[in-house]
Amino acid sequence: HGPYTTLQEFFTRIHDRNLNKKSLEALICAGAFDSFDDRGQLYGNVDNLLAYNREHVSGKETGQDSLFGDMGSVSDLTLRPAEPVSATQKLIWEKDLLGVYVSGHPLNDLKAEVDARPRIAQVRAGYKGTTVVTTGLIESVRELLTKKGDKMAFIKLVDQSDSIELTAFPETYYEQRDILQPGTCVAVKGKLDIRSGEPSILLDRAKPLIPA
Repeated sequence: HGPYTTLQEFFTRIHDRNLNKKSLEALICAGAFDSFDDRGQLYGNVDNLLAYNREHVSGKETGQDSLFGDMGSVSDLTLRPAEPVSATQKLIWEKDLLGVYVSGHPLNDLKAEVDARPRIAQVRAGYKGTTVVTTGLIESVRELLTKKGDKMAFIKLVDQSDSIELTAFPETYYEQRDILQPGTCVAVKGKLDIRSGEPSILLDRAKPLIPA
């Protein structure tokens, strides 16, 4: 019956049996309702919105009075105050649910730091054994144990141009483990390694990037 023009219209048109908490949270976190309200406000009102949907739709289908009947009309839906969601959290939600960043990129607020160093795509085109520096977002960290039982890690670093794997050997990983966490924007330095045609960086050190 056409696009949803208001938040209230969505919850009065969708049958409650087709909408559960998990699916509603996913829609909110992915930004499906951004034109209607703030994600933090909506996320903090998930149970309230589901109850509104359940009462209005079941009331229409059974002919029974809705618990929200005293609100006058469906346009009277009000939301409780809720904590706003940071831009970073929105991007994390988008990446987790959609596989891509939609409303921006975590590195956008670090333009000066990023522009001061080669991009990952440039680093990947370098020569084996050369010292390289670049910046990016740590997307994932895979830990493993060496034969001696020490922890090391393979880390996926991404930017807007490409991605590359960082290899953090035990000593480096032990010293910088607190920095090398998923979701952290970092500047890194190390030696370029190429195995089976695939570049990676043998990590020497990393530092977190903080927006100005």
